[in-house]
Amino acid sequence: MGILCIVSRTPLTLLPSAQEIIEIVASKAAAEIERMNALSSLSESEEKFRALVEHSLDGTLILDPAGTILFANHAAGRLLGVDHPDELIGGRSIMEFVVPASQNEIINDFGEVAMWVGGYIAHYKILTANQGERLVEGIGKSILFNGAPSILISLRDITGRWRAENALREANRKLNLLSSITRHDINNQLQILNGYAMILRDINHDPSLDGYLSRVATASSRIASMIQFTREYEEIGVRLPVWQGLRTLVDEAGRGANPGGVVLENDMPEAMEVFADPLIGKVLFNLIDNALRHGGKVTTVRFAATIRDEACIVTCEDDGDGIVPDLKERIFDRGFGKNTGFGLSLSREILDITGIAIRETGEAGRGARFEIAVPKGQYRAGPE
Repeated sequence: MGILCIVSRTPLTLLPSAQEIIEIVASKAAAEIERMNALSSLSESEEKFRALVEHSLDGTLILDPAGTILFANHAAGRLLGVDHPDELIGGRSIMEFVVPASQNEIINDFGEVAMWVGGYIAHYKILTANQGERLVEGIGKSILFNGAPSILISLRDITGRWRAENALREANRKLNLLSSITRHDINNQLQILNGYAMILRDINHDPSLDGYLSRVATASSRIASMIQFTREYEEIGVRLPVWQGLRTLVDEAGRGANPGGVVLENDMPEAMEVFADPLIGKVLFNLIDNALRHGGKVTTVRFAATIRDEACIVTCEDDGDGIVPDLKERIFDRGFGKNTGFGLSLSREILDITGIAIRETGEAGRGARFEIAVPKGQYRAGPE
C-alpha cells in the first residue's frame, strides 16, 4: 500500500480526465510496490530454505528422471565421499554410488516416485567415491526443478545404527543360545531329581517324611515353571514391533489358555490393529490365564476396544472376585503372585516397549478389569 501525493503552491482544480490519470498512475504504482514486496519476500524465503538445505545434517539430492544429479548439498557430498558437492553435479549419475544389488530397487522406486507426488522411506546400500559401503535411509518426491520434472531425495546415513542393531541381534542370539543350553542342562538335572524323589516316595514307610517329599516335588515343579517362563520370554524386545490385528490376537490367546467352561467374548473391532511387540499375544494370554486361575467363580471373560481421549482403550474384564484397591498396582510388581509371579510384571514391560500402558480398574467383588491404553499413532482401523 502507498499514497500518491501532488504538491502545489496554489490550489488546483483538476479536470475529470486528470483525476482518472492520477488514479491510473496510483493503481500502477501500488501494483509495482506490491510486486516488489512479493519479490523481497520470495527472495527472503528462498534464502532461508537454501540455508536450511545447505546446513542440514541429511543429504539432499535433486535428480532428473534418468538419475543425473542436478543439485547436491554439503551433507550429500560428505555422504558420498567427495570434497565438495559441486563434484557431483554436471553429468554424474546417482547409479555410480549405488551397489549393484540395490540398483534395480532404486530404479523401481524412481518410477514409483515419478508417478506419485508423495514419497515413502526406503533403504539402500551405497558406495562412496572411495568405494566405501554405507547403508542409507531415503525418501523421494516428485518436484519441478528449473521448470523440468525432477526427483528430490533426502538421504540419511544409518550405517552406525545398522551395525549397532546387527551387533545387538548377534549378542541376543548368543545369549539365547546360552539360555537354551542352560535350560536343557537344568531340565536334565530336574528329571534326575524327580526320579530319585519318586523312588524315595515308593520306598518310604515313614509318614512323617511325606510332607518333606511333597515339598521337594512342589519346588521341582516351580523350578520347571520358571524354566518354561524363561523360554517363552527370552524373545522379549528382540524382534521389531509390527502391526497386529486385535481380534485375531484375542482368538489365539483364548485357544492357548483353554478356558474350558468359561465363556470368552471377543468384541474387538474386526479391522482394529495395534503396533506392538510380537509378544503382545502373550500379554492377552496372561490376562485370560489370570482370570481363570485367580478370578474365583468366573463365568465370562470379555475383550473390547473403544477410543477415548485419542487413545485406543483395550479392555479385558471378567465377572469373578475382582481385585482389592490395595493390590491394583502391586499385582504388576515382579515376584507378586501365587505362581512364578512374572506374568503381569513382564506383560507391562512388553507393552511399554511401544509406549502402551496397562492398569487394573475393576471393582472388588464384581470382577477384574484391565485397561490397555494404546496411544495415538500406535493403533489403526485396518492397514493403511
